[in-house]
Order: sequence, then C-alpha cells, then structure tokens
Amino acid sequence: MSLSSIPLIGLFIFAGVIGPEKEPAQASRINEVRRGMSPSEVKALLGPPSRMCRQILVRRHLEQWQYDDQGWIEFECIRGEEPSVDQKSTLPSSL
Repeated sequence: MSLSSIPLIGLFIFAGVIGPEKEPAQASRINEVRRGMSPSEVKALLGPPSRMCRQILVRRHLEQWQYDDQGWIEFECIRGEEPSVDQKSTLPSSL
C-alpha cells in the first residue's frame, strides 16, 4: 500500500463507507413484529417506513411498508376494520 492511499482510506472511514456494521439489535427489530399488530405499534417499534406502497382491491387494500435496511411489512386493511400486519419479510443478513 502506498503512502498516497492512506489519506483516501481515512476519508472512506470518516465518510462511513468502510466501518463497523449496524448493531445486530437494530437490524433484527423487524423480527419483533407479529401478525395482527396495528400500524401504530409497528411505527413505534421500527419508526416510519422509508417507502409505502398500496394496492387497492374490492372493499379492502393492502399496504406495504418498506424498510431499506430490514425488509418489509404488509398490512391488510379491510373496510370497516382496523388495519393489521398480515405478513413480513426480512432481508438476508449478508446484505
């Protein structure tokens, strides 16, 4: 390794490109989400989603909350009922 590459490595570490991985406790919080939880319970546990998608169906809609570093959660929203978690998917830990 040449002396000119040392400042570059320092810059990457400072910028967060190279560094310690996320804490396992934070990355696995999505595993605490259970079927039947309300959107407010999920938001209290994981915070606001990075992206939301909605699929409109007859008398109901599906809402998917995506968390970039953890996975996604899908809520079933039936007309006249409270929305609740229907399913979830976690990202592989190697990403």
